[in-house]
Amino acid sequence: MRCRCVEAVRKAASEWGVMHIVNHEAGERFFSLLVEEKERYANDHKLANNASGRRAWQDYFFHLAHSEETKDFVRQLRPVVNNMLAMLSAGLGLEEGKLEEELGGMSDLLLQIMPTWPALSFILYNMVPGLQVHHGGQWVTVGSLPDTIIMHVGDSILHRVLVNKEKVRISWAVFCEPPPDKIVLKPLAALVHEGSMAKYPPRTFCEPPPDKTISSSS
Repeated sequence: MRCRCVEAVRKAASEWGVMHIVNHEAGERFFSLLVEEKERYANDHKLANNASGRRAWQDYFFHLAHSEETKDFVRQLRPVVNNMLAMLSAGLGLEEGKLEEELGGMSDLLLQIMPTWPALSFILYNMVPGLQVHHGGQWVTVGSLPDTIIMHVGDSILHRVLVNKEKVRISWAVFCEPPPDKIVLKPLAALVHEGSMAKYPPRTFCEPPPDKTISSSS
């Protein structure tokens, strides 16, 4: 069973960059709250620059860093992060603890509500579709599966979120980041060889990642 899970994670990460995680218990407390209670965490609409530098509306909830719901979510999410990093490592043909070790270990790994740069993301949502990934030259809507978390593998794939005109979409994203200036991000030595050279120079997480854009016709 473990081998099948590792292969499924490897395939989804390499081909899509996004996947559903089942059999977890993270975040149930927040989504079980009444709408009126959820709205206590809401902010007003605001304008912000999107990836193209254009001003766009953002609808968002701000989860207070010390709220009980956030504490519960992060606490429940840590073993999920640990398990997914282990399976990603195994899928690369490495020891299961290798990626976690290279990222500074679970004690140093930051689980953040707002990302510094694109990071390994875990998204809890209320079953209303909207997230899309750019795959095979077109935008594909990520399906909604009950009681799942969507994991997005950092900046490995372009993505966007569409507004649903019929239903309110709520998603709660937590971003898994290494210490910003402590860990040097680079391809693992075991994976670099003559037929598979590094595509990007080493950098710390606080340094800007390589820019990824698509043409306006996509």
